[in-house]
Amino acid sequence: MENKKKTKNFDIENVLDDFYKIESPNKGHGMQYSFVSKMAHTLNNNMPIYDTNIAEVFGFPRPKNNNQEKNKVQFLHQYNDIQEIYKLIIDNNLLDNVIDQFYSIYKKTNLPKIKVLDFIFWGLGRIKIKIKIELKKEKSKTTNKTNKKQKK
Repeated sequence: MENKKKTKNFDIENVLDDFYKIESPNKGHGMQYSFVSKMAHTLNNNMPIYDTNIAEVFGFPRPKNNNQEKNKVQFLHQYNDIQEIYKLIIDNNLLDNVIDQFYSIYKKTNLPKIKVLDFIFWGLGRIKIKIKIELKKEKSKTTNKTNKKQKK
């Protein structure tokens, strides 16, 4: 990691491959998409963060193929899409009002716009996931009530 930090050239694909070689006690080998994207962001603030919440906002399916290489390619496409979307938003001032509100609330922060976008989309993804969970619970309750009525 020190070597990556010095160069500021973070090759996310190579780091994913390096982490895949490490076996975790419970899960075997894994690609560690979220962790590696956070490492990339730590080393270079212009690299966005990828996690379940961000993927939810953009409607990205979780890589679940049994083929590690296909999963990695899918993730890299998604990650590239996030980078392009963030760049488009920043370059065209598409969310400047929201970003300015963030800066007005957190006056002492000196975060780059891309980090603010990470916060915004992460929060939105979290809300979206919570809503899905609540809707699923409500649907389950409705289904259970319907089944009970049908049994009578």
